[in-house]
Amino acid sequence: MSFGRWLLVNSFTIILLTLVAFGYIYRDELQFKTAFQQLLNIESKTDISSTADSSKPLSAQKADVKEKPSNDLKLSASPDKGTETAEALSSQLTTVPTVSTVPTVSTVPTEKIVSAEVQGDKNQLYLARQAYWDKNYADAIYFYRQLIQQDRNNPDYLGELGNIYYSLNDNLNASNLYYQAAILFINQNQPDRARSLVAPIIAMNRELGEKLKSQLQ
Repeated sequence: MSFGRWLLVNSFTIILLTLVAFGYIYRDELQFKTAFQQLLNIESKTDISSTADSSKPLSAQKADVKEKPSNDLKLSASPDKGTETAEALSSQLTTVPTVSTVPTVSTVPTEKIVSAEVQGDKNQLYLARQAYWDKNYADAIYFYRQLIQQDRNNPDYLGELGNIYYSLNDNLNASNLYYQAAILFINQNQPDRARSLVAPIIAMNRELGEKLKSQLQ
């Protein structure tokens, strides 16, 4: 193969290698020129700003210095004004809509009311007995009288109140309460419980005990 024929065949490869070589040689020079141009642009900007500031009169420069905002955090001298503005902003930002609530009317059955009253009586009876066990006789008497007013046909309330007066050595009130409880036992067909009260009533009030004894015969 002649040299001319070989050169013609490989001309594209030779041109490509030549371009790569020139690019590699001038790469550093191009980077240097780019960096130098950027540096010149920065310096020119600073020169322009400095000359513009220096061209201003001294009073204008002082005014510019005063007008520059400081980055320091300053506290308000009057805290009340600060809180007022904060409250005003919060009221503007957060507006809570008022919701009109419709009252609901609930119908409670009478059975639930009765059960609630019974539960209330049990609680009050517990309080009365607890006061008696704690020897807080004034509170115990108060609770038992409330129970008797609510249920006058309960002989247990009368008998337990009689026990309190017996503990206080008040035989008159104790015997009268035992007698009333015994009469209720008789009316409720519980004569045996009424007979159990004859002996303590006679011990405190013989005349009243004999009266109860005659009613049981």
